[in-house]
Amino acid sequence: MNKVLEKQLQEQEDKQNADISAMQDTINKLENELGTTKSAMARYLKEHQDLLNVNMALDIDTAAYRKLLEGEAEEEEKEKEEAEEEEGEEEEEVLRKNLKMQRRKKEVKVKEKIPKKLSMRRKMKVLWRSKQPKRKIESPFP
Repeated sequence: MNKVLEKQLQEQEDKQNADISAMQDTINKLENELGTTKSAMARYLKEHQDLLNVNMALDIDTAAYRKLLEGEAEEEEKEKEEAEEEEGEEEEEVLRKNLKMQRRKKEVKVKEKIPKKLSMRRKMKVLWRSKQPKRKIESPFP
């Protein structure tokens, strides 16, 4: 009976040793997979960090170019405003000259109509009235 029990004990030990070696193989395989996964994860993390750095650099470049474009747009707008102001000033100058010419013509016409026998004071009064804007009197009746 001892031999049978020893035989059973030996079989159990062999079975346990086989199970232990199978489990040890599984553990080694899982540890290898874990190491591979960790290295892949580290590689992906480095790639992700590199992409974030590139993204940040592109954002900085974009902001710089945007500022440049806005500055150019402001300069163009200022140039347009200055050109418009110059055109407006030129137009105003032409209008002033035309107005002066019209006033001179009007004064000449008025002077021609003033009789030569009037006194200087009367002549000045007539000239002064001719320069005043004409008032429009509206009729109270529709």
